[in-house]
Amino acid sequence: MNDEGALNVRWGHWIAEGLACAGVETVCVSPGARSAPLAVAVRRHPRLHCVVHYDERGAAFFALGTALRQGKPAALVCTSGTAGVNYMPAIVEASYHHVPLVALTADRPPEHINVGANQTIDQSNLYGSFVRSHLSLPCPTEVLEEPFVQRRVIQAVNRSCTPRPGPVHINCPFREPLLGKCSLPSSSECADTPNTVKHKIRLSPADEDIQAFVGAVAKGPGIIVAGGLRNPNEAAAIEELAEHLGWPLLPDIASGLRFKGDSPVVIPHVDLLMGFLEFAEKLDGHTVLHVGNRITSKRLLQYLQAYPPDRHFQVTSHGDPVEPWFAETRFIQADPSVFCRDARAAISNSTIHESNELTSLKEASNYIALYIENAFTWDAPLTEPYVCRRIAAQPDIDSIFVGNSMPIRNMDAFAGSRDTPIRIYANRGASGIDGSIATFAGIAAAADGPCMAVIGDMAALHDLNSLGLLHHAPCPPTIVVINNNGGGIFHFLPLDSANDVFEDCFGTPHGMNFEAATRQFDLVYHAPDNAVELDDILKAPPTKPTLVEITTDRKSNRQFQDKLLTQLHTFIYDIR
Repeated sequence: MNDEGALNVRWGHWIAEGLACAGVETVCVSPGARSAPLAVAVRRHPRLHCVVHYDERGAAFFALGTALRQGKPAALVCTSGTAGVNYMPAIVEASYHHVPLVALTADRPPEHINVGANQTIDQSNLYGSFVRSHLSLPCPTEVLEEPFVQRRVIQAVNRSCTPRPGPVHINCPFREPLLGKCSLPSSSECADTPNTVKHKIRLSPADEDIQAFVGAVAKGPGIIVAGGLRNPNEAAAIEELAEHLGWPLLPDIASGLRFKGDSPVVIPHVDLLMGFLEFAEKLDGHTVLHVGNRITSKRLLQYLQAYPPDRHFQVTSHGDPVEPWFAETRFIQADPSVFCRDARAAISNSTIHESNELTSLKEASNYIALYIENAFTWDAPLTEPYVCRRIAAQPDIDSIFVGNSMPIRNMDAFAGSRDTPIRIYANRGASGIDGSIATFAGIAAAADGPCMAVIGDMAALHDLNSLGLLHHAPCPPTIVVINNNGGGIFHFLPLDSANDVFEDCFGTPHGMNFEAATRQFDLVYHAPDNAVELDDILKAPPTKPTLVEITTDRKSNRQFQDKLLTQLHTFIYDIR
């Protein structure tokens, strides 16, 4: 048809309008010819913020970070062929982390599939079970009009948000010519469109779930575990419930509660505390209420496995399991803040059994905090736990992204309390190291203030292309790379039987630093030698995106942490 290009342009506009009407604000586009109708429509749309990035994998993780920070879906646009395959790592993370993401992959028309056409693969059901829904639009046709296209796009975005938030896939085939001239209507605001989606869905718990928890409270004391949470409102509601019950609150680093050492119920140093059997056994864990996503602390998980509770409740907005070992569990799909406040209102003071050991647990956590504070002195070398601790202590930042492997474990174990609130982010859905820089860049681009990240050198090398995305942030972000020349976490795993091939297969030394990369991507570079230099760098407001490289030694880090924990045990037993 002579007007095929004009028809493609109209469909691209309708798809973009559907995204905007469904509440999408950010769309990450990677260049490509087949996706031209989508890219042009998104770039021209007045209510869509278009971010262009040449690397589809980085673009997808950037969108994931934006969706995490905004609490609403972000979208992706790419061309046909392997371009969409590069979305897969972020799709998997979004699926397991329950982050709303909309992947729009341009495609060749059906007559080009499986006939040897260039840059053409079978894109139907490309992401398998990792997406909440897959939509294959037809090639643009005059038979179908604007309401059909917009409605299908809005429905797909809605599926990404509820009932189990996660990624969706929309495959969009186009015939050539890809672009043409046509007149388009002005974009509507869609304020009253019944198909638009409300992203701040407050899932109320069922009455029987509340009553089941009330009954558990009446039977004896328990503990509350706060996993990864999405916003400060959830954290506040959990803390209020714990205070009402008088139960210990064991917070994960991604909960936002890990730094609240002044709270009467929060036990900040739960990971290190679980290393002391006599304190672990003081947990009145007949009832365990786990609110939010999975937890980082292996020691706490091992305790819960060794001492399974009589009654176990898991409350998440998505309803999926977040702990692997419990058969007798009540899974509750509800907004964590709604559940906690409804439960608090339903529990009378007369039925509460306060924890008998809350005071001693709190005291022990305070002793651990005191020891760590004294152990990390100004003249101490720049160890990996110290670096994470100092990053967490910075007062005037909006958010911190913590990379997987050693950084998140060090932050969870060794970070101290702080006077100002902070939002902590981490890719703990599938817990990979891929896309760390891009995810942080997306978070920083959507944040209200300056952000910091701490990741390892392997994660940084894995996502080096995404350093350029840091320039999209309104406040210049700072990323701290701990360079221990390889895979530091493997020194903490039981791999002794592989000592003969350890360095080749696990240590994987690379011998590189990141100074040249910062010049390539126009970043400020710092390489502090001591704690004073590091603090001066972290406290100074950056004028442009900054990379701080900390050089450490993998083996020395393991030895330092072993010595630290041994001395901690001696300290705790001496003061008791």
